[in-house]
Amino acid sequence: MQVQIQDSASAWLPARGVRASRVVVRNAAGGRGSQQERNLPGARSPTYTSSQAQRTPARPATDPDPSGQLKASLLKLVSSTSRGSRLGSSKAAKISEMVTKLEGTCPSYSLQQAASQLGATWTLAYTANSELISILNLDRVPGVSVGPIVQDINSAAGTFVNRVIVTTQFGSRDVSVAASFQLDSPKRLKLRFEQGAVSQPTFNTTASLSSILRLDVLRPLDQPLQQLGRNLNGWLPRQPGIPLPVFPAETWLLNTYLDKDMRISRGDGGGLFILTRQPLLPAISANVSS
Repeated sequence: MQVQIQDSASAWLPARGVRASRVVVRNAAGGRGSQQERNLPGARSPTYTSSQAQRTPARPATDPDPSGQLKASLLKLVSSTSRGSRLGSSKAAKISEMVTKLEGTCPSYSLQQAASQLGATWTLAYTANSELISILNLDRVPGVSVGPIVQDINSAAGTFVNRVIVTTQFGSRDVSVAASFQLDSPKRLKLRFEQGAVSQPTFNTTASLSSILRLDVLRPLDQPLQQLGRNLNGWLPRQPGIPLPVFPAETWLLNTYLDKDMRISRGDGGGLFILTRQPLLPAISANVSS
């Protein structure tokens, strides 16, 4: 004869206190023999399930941002390259490998979702585009500094503006190129560059001409020139920028990775761009008077 103890609670729940169980007595011969049942008040629930029971498989912890660590590593690596203008072949190959891996984790978007994600100010962190490398190399000229290179994208208006600020010891200027765009797909942008401009200069009102040129004979001119700079800074910003010749040209840009804080784009000329998202700024025109 077999004796089995069957708990009245679920096998997946831990035993809590004392509860009633039942003893089932079966005929040892098996088959259709008699069966008796009786309750045993005060019997404890069994601590372990029977050998036939299956344990609930543990659910693996899910990473809410599986690409987060890869993004952080990539941005750390490109931060040592002066935005792509100073790197060796080994580091370039490593960046290319990491970019390819990250592109494989790109979220899927509808056309509307992609447009919403694009609408922002994006700052260039790295490029393999030869034209931008030429601009970045101006940093090698003594006294010249190339500031952030940004893209202001207004999805609602369909405008796309590239901007860069170039600074010297005497002041700075903002160079911009504007384009219209449309999304052909959640990843592909069709661009048409239409106008460009160089802003009026902003003068450095603390610059010392005699110190920059290392000519003490010019020291008497320092204060008058600084005052002239302050006067011009109060007047020039109200003036229109200087038009920059831009021949209307159509091109395309493929966003191979896009999320809430990072974008990777590839141009039709083979250029690679890694950008980070900044707080949304008002739409910026090319500073060209109509």
